Amino acid sequence: MGGPGPPAPPPRPAADTRLEKLAKTLGALGTPIVTLEGARGIRINGDFLFRSGKTDVRSEAKATLAKLAAIVKNADAGVIIFVDGHTDADPLRVTKKLYGDNYGLGAARANAVARELIKLGAPRERLVTRSFGQDVPIAGNKTKEGKKRNRRVEIVFALANVARVTRTSAGH
Repeated sequence: MGGPGPPAPPPRPAADTRLEKLAKTLGALGTPIVTLEGARGIRINGDFLFRSGKTDVRSEAKATLAKLAAIVKNADAGVIIFVDGHTDADPLRVTKKLYGDNYGLGAARANAVARELIKLGAPRERLVTRSFGQDVPIAGNKTKEGKKRNRRVEIVFALANVARVTRTSAGH
């Protein structure tokens, strides 16, 4: 009795604690948190951001994006922010001439969100836009609800030294 307790856990790397602090701040936005290897982020439903088939950010989404822009602006210099556009697997019909395919639509939506964040004060040099089209679904594409979940934009914060965040490690 009274012997030494279990060994203390090793100190956490500064990177882990920075990302955990950032995740808490992002959690205050009330959107789902995304955890990727070496990164944290949020997932924003595409229907909240855009009208069907459109790439103009809806006015209802601007308050959330303003809060997000402040977080981006205040993130430390060692953080890079990816704005990732995702779509459902339905081929484009009405907007095919505008975007070509789902990669084009995903890119246009990621760029629209990045432009809005920049307009709201986020530093342009910290934002990187990417499109994954229909390649990284978080739900099935056979139901209306699944398709709705797949149409999204994810804002991913990563430390600059691990900026090659892979999508294959995404937690759903």
